[in-house]
Amino acid sequence: MSERTISEALNFILETENITTKDDLDKWCGNLKREKLYKYVKQLSPTNWVRIKEPKACVRAYYENKLIGYKAFIPKSTTQEKNLVKEKLTFTCASSAGCIGCHISNYVPMPLEEAHKMMDEFRKNVSN
Repeated sequence: MSERTISEALNFILETENITTKDDLDKWCGNLKREKLYKYVKQLSPTNWVRIKEPKACVRAYYENKLIGYKAFIPKSTTQEKNLVKEKLTFTCASSAGCIGCHISNYVPMPLEEAHKMMDEFRKNVSN
């Protein structure tokens, strides 16, 4: 089996340990605080861990967006999900393989067209 990415390692840990909330994570980490989580992720994803400048920040950002109880957590309602699916069916990306805008809209509750517009604006600002 190939090595996991950091997000795959985190998903594995959260699912295996049945961690769905900030409180669950606090209990699982115990006195070791988040060092227990960081050490486990580093074990599961050593190559990716050293490639990232701030791997702990990457891990923190991921679990804060994934777990209930963090300010960054934004649960998707079923209506939101249905609207995003419907919108994705009506908007077509110019790239047959998808692009960064497509990737963003898969992980952030943002319409596909809006994600593409955001990336177009970003590209304009970077080129200036």
